[in-house]
Amino acid sequence: MSPTNLTGVTITIKACALTGDAQSGFQVFAQTGSGAGPYYGNNGAAPYTNMGTMTKCSAGFQTFTMTPASSGNFDATVVTAIIVGVERVYQGTGPYIESTAYVDSVTFSSGSMGPYNFTTDFSPLTQNAGTAPSWVP
Repeated sequence: MSPTNLTGVTITIKACALTGDAQSGFQVFAQTGSGAGPYYGNNGAAPYTNMGTMTKCSAGFQTFTMTPASSGNFDATVVTAIIVGVERVYQGTGPYIESTAYVDSVTFSSGSMGPYNFTTDFSPLTQNAGTAPSWVP
């Protein structure tokens, strides 16, 4: 993703937990730069939820929203990635169960990007930290 101004843009993610427990977390954040560049995630406005309480896929999808705003060293005018992931160390030390989240769609209120509907294609997803996204049509 080339740098994009997401100031005032609401990002909506529909996802559910297929598997996961209280020691797994589902998170969404925006990043600027590359690698471990500044990111919009360590605040109450970026979705980060315990997968033990996340909506189970058998019940449908849960809606998460985020509106990136410039603060500290994060600049919402030059966002280079939207990260959607599962983290194993949410609030514990293990043992862990395998955690799987399904992402149905990612949409942007401005209409300048997306919508990304993953029922037919996962091309907007890229590999991160040695783990490849899985697509289930």
